[in-house]
Amino acid sequence: MKKLLLLIVIPIAFLSCGKSGDAIPSVPVNFSASITDPRLSALNARGGYVVISGYGVAGLILYREPDGSYAAYDRCSSYQPQKNVQ
Repeated sequence: MKKLLLLIVIPIAFLSCGKSGDAIPSVPVNFSASITDPRLSALNARGGYVVISGYGVAGLILYREPDGSYAAYDRCSSYQPQKNVQ
């Protein structure tokens, strides 16, 4: 009887511990700027980056890849999103 009770209680305990909902909100981002914009001058060099506030959840990081392409990241941490930095 004890083994049967354990077989029922353990799966219920694991299923009840899950988090519900997304901790990071889905936010559409529409950012565009000319590469000649003085705020983006750091992107002229490969490996350069610029932080832009006011977009996304916690601002954007624009990065110039070593191959010359560009990447954009949100500054919001996926580890502790409740500690968003603006």
